[in-house]
Parts: sequence; C-alpha cells; structure tokens
Amino acid sequence: MERQIILGRLAFIKYLFSHADELSKLPEPLNAAALLTYHDAIELFLQLSVEEVTTQKTTDEISFIGYWKELTPALEKLGKSGLTQKESMTRLKDARKYLKHHGTRPSKSDIDYFRIISNT
Repeated sequence: MERQIILGRLAFIKYLFSHADELSKLPEPLNAAALLTYHDAIELFLQLSVEEVTTQKTTDEISFIGYWKELTPALEKLGKSGLTQKESMTRLKDARKYLKHHGTRPSKSDIDYFRIISNT
C-alpha cells in the first residue's frame, strides 16, 4: 500500500484515539461515547495491521477478536510476539455491544479502564 495512504489512515486513527480520550473525560453519561470511538479506532488500526503484515487484503470477514487469530502468526513470522490485550479488548467489545445495542452505559471507572488499555 502506498505510504501516503498508510500515513493518512494512521493520522485518522490517532485523531480518533485523541477524540476518544477527550470524550472519556466528560461527565457521565456523555463519557460513554468514548467507548464507541475507542472501539472504532482500535478496529481501524487492526484492519490496517492485517493489510500490512499478512497477505490478506480484505478484512470483511474478520470479527473484532478475530484479528488476534489473523495477526499473531504473521507477527511471529516477523520475529515479533503476538498481539496482547485480547482479554481487555474482549471486555471493551462487550461493553460497546451493551451500550450500542442495549443502552447499558459503562461506569466512570470502566471508561477510565478503557482509556488506559486503549492507549497501551
């Protein structure tokens, strides 16, 4: 993929992370929107990663947690360790699902936790 396109996508991902951080510091219930934005930013980063380190050029069939299965072997072939934070990302995914589909807002401490894990 062309370097300028990659840099543009990374810039947008970084913007989403920054925006999510700002949202996470708002008072409740407004801070819950950070959850959706963190999830989107992470998923966009994982999509770009799959496109760059695997031969797979489409991510349409990969679930959010499925990225760990796709990326770990490719990273290990490059001499890197596999993806970490799978359990934390599962928790983020579930919290997002409950917010988006059931209207269940995360607590302030959950939002703080997701801010910390999303930035590591």
